[in-house]
Amino acid sequence: MIKKFGEDNCDKKLCKQAIRSLMDSGRCVYNYVGGSYIALPPKG
Repeated sequence: MIKKFGEDNCDKKLCKQAIRSLMDSGRCVYNYVGGSYIALPPKG
């Protein structure tokens, strides 16, 4: 996001806050398969 919008409009702290908000709301989950990553939660 920083690369796309520039450091003046988006910083690492803001990105972390956005990720935390997505995790807390259940819209995204952390997965681990050879490394950790963010994914959409499984359906059902």
